[in-house]
Amino acid sequence: MSQQLKLLSHYNKRFSKLKRDHKFGGAPHKPILLLSILHQISSGQIANNKIYITPELISTFKDFWSLLVTTPHTPNFALPFYHMQSEGFWHLIVKPGHHLAITKSHSIRSFSSLQAAIAWAEFDQDLYQLLQEDESRELLRMILLHTYFPAASDKLLMPIKTYLHQLEEEILHEPATAYQARLISLQKQLSKEELEEETFVRDGTFKKVIANIYSHTCAISGLRVEATQNISMIDGCHIKPWSISHDDTATNGIALCPNLHRAFDRGLITLDEDYQLVLSKHFIEPFSSPYNIRQFEGKQVLLPNNTAWHPSQENLEHHRINTFIN
Repeated sequence: MSQQLKLLSHYNKRFSKLKRDHKFGGAPHKPILLLSILHQISSGQIANNKIYITPELISTFKDFWSLLVTTPHTPNFALPFYHMQSEGFWHLIVKPGHHLAITKSHSIRSFSSLQAAIAWAEFDQDLYQLLQEDESRELLRMILLHTYFPAASDKLLMPIKTYLHQLEEEILHEPATAYQARLISLQKQLSKEELEEETFVRDGTFKKVIANIYSHTCAISGLRVEATQNISMIDGCHIKPWSISHDDTATNGIALCPNLHRAFDRGLITLDEDYQLVLSKHFIEPFSSPYNIRQFEGKQVLLPNNTAWHPSQENLEHHRINTFIN
């Protein structure tokens, strides 16, 4: 038997004997997470052996959960991401200077503590190499489905409207009042851990959507930067802070490069009723710099082609009154 076949046989056994809580017939969290990762590898969303905690991965986890899980388990993403360590092929890389907060029962304390402490997770290198091959990856996917979700179709596909797509539609097309009402309803329904995950996904989706509708271009400077692997150098920024507004809709967003994002959040710049840049009189910078912000003073910022996505004047007025240092 070749070395590759031996490895495949080894991981077949590991995938079919995952350590799980046996309540309600067995916890589905680990197999759902593995199916989600395999899907993201297949679609190119995971391009190396660094599995980050991203809105896209959590959303894919939610999609597979809604497709496959029929038991009353709670769809907690942090649990399998942490507890997969017990399988031996999954390794958490802690950020320098951080430590992972766990409970007395040796479980993860919360999603926020996991997200704050973990840089990424890794598979065994030989497992990751197997997952790069379509046939090996498909075989392991089928092992997961047949072992833990035997009623599932062998031809399982993701839903046409994924959870991420649903959130993008809400951000782009829902009125702020409807979006805020939906969040209030979720806050009543979800546990603390689920709400932390939901907030993380919604915030990440908001940033991505705002960058997209501004074509990854800073509305003030015109700087346009795109990178590979879903990395954006342009920030999707809330105009009225989310902590106050709970509003992730497009009209509460604007795309800015990081230095202008910081200036906007700290009240050194704002926009007037005509979407023209206004600088605080407390803003001081050398005129000799080719990167000076004052060169944009009085100029209208770049806006999305769709006027329905332009920043709302109500939100801009709130920024001028409550954040801008006049």
